[in-house]
Amino acid sequence: MRDKSLTEMAATLFRGTDRVILTTLDNPRAASIDELLAVIPSEVKQAEIAHSSSVAEALQLARAVTPPEGVICITGSLHLIGKAQELLKMTNLTHQD
Repeated sequence: MRDKSLTEMAATLFRGTDRVILTTLDNPRAASIDELLAVIPSEVKQAEIAHSSSVAEALQLARAVTPPEGVICITGSLHLIGKAQELLKMTNLTHQD
């Protein structure tokens, strides 16, 4: 959400990542892709940054670029996390052991 400390959160969350996939929600408080791009730390290579038009598309992209033994970490507002959980349950994208 744009009313949160995006720069501080990005500095913490994106450090040490192999790839960043940005998305936004249909919510008036949601940060835009451009706002999110503006706060990505300079050490994150531009080639490692992707963006999507929806949470569903972001999840599909994450699954496509993550190796089987890799980890996908979903961060963002509780609204975004809730939407991701809903989609994961609907599409059975989670791994079951």
